[in-house]
This record gives sequence, structure tokens and C-alpha cells, in this order.
Amino acid sequence: MTVPPGIGASYFIKVGNPDEPTVPDIQVLLASQLVGQDYGILTLGKFKQSVQDYYKPTLGRDGFSMSPVLLRPKSVGTVTLKSKNPFDPPVLDPNCLSHPDDVELLVKASKASVQLGNAKTFRRSLGAEPINKPR
Repeated sequence: MTVPPGIGASYFIKVGNPDEPTVPDIQVLLASQLVGQDYGILTLGKFKQSVQDYYKPTLGRDGFSMSPVLLRPKSVGTVTLKSKNPFDPPVLDPNCLSHPDDVELLVKASKASVQLGNAKTFRRSLGAEPINKPR
């Protein structure tokens, strides 16, 4: 298994179906950086102004972030051929988060991540200060 660059740790949690108590449905990736830590969000220029405004308080600050990943999504996308020409790229429709259960699990996982980030241990040992701004 591989880990994306910048990910220092990950953990698995169960937030959904209680009928499968030993099977996690979420992997949370912990990165030892904030989205705006290196000012990269300003140089990319591809984000809406509202996204840039949201992350502005993190610019240049040290920190960490947690990103929940759905392990077994119910949303299903498609890959179709654009034409008979083998050099034409395929048409991709990921159909991300089209199933309401996927959205529900990610919301629960996000809340669990916020709860962990607000834990006294994180705040005391790391000096962590959560950025819990509503969007």
C-alpha cells in the first residue's frame, strides 16, 4: 500500500453500519501541514474566492490537517469511450457523492475528526489550536 506525499499517519474508524463492527468505513489521513501553510493556495489561483478566504487564516502557519476518505463508497461512476478512435481520451463521470449514504458517512467522519482535533491531548501536547470555522 502507498501513502500520498505529505501524509504522516492515518487511522481507520467505523462511523456507519453497526452490523459490521470490525470493518472500518473511513480512513483518516493526517498531514503535517495546513492547506495554506506554504501559501500554495494563493499561487494555484484555481480556487474560488470563498475557498481562498476560508483558508486565509492558515496562511504561513504550522499545523496539521485530517482528511477523511470513504473506503467503500456506494456512489458509482462511469467510464465510456468517446469515439472509435483509440487515441481519444475516455469520458469519465466519477459521480462522486451521488449516494446519500456516502455524504452521511463523510459528515460523521468529519465530525469525528474535529472531535479528535479538539481533544485535550492534541491541544496540550501539540499546542494545537483548531480552526473550526463554519463554511
